[in-house]
Amino acid sequence: MQKNILYLYSGLMPYVIPVLKEFTKQGYKVYVVKWDSRLLTPYVPPVIENVEYFNRSEFKNVKHLFSFI
Repeated sequence: MQKNILYLYSGLMPYVIPVLKEFTKQGYKVYVVKWDSRLLTPYVPPVIENVEYFNRSEFKNVKHLFSFI
């Protein structure tokens, strides 16, 4: 059975990347929902196997986000 982690993050920064990589080494599939508007420091995260990034703006509303969860 696939183990999953949902990571809700307001401002994804480079120092979180080693944590995501460690989760994948331990066999987790990681889904990151990150804010993509009104950011002071926009950051484009690297492609990491078994990590999927989603922008918060992709979800119409909170109910849509909850249905994803």
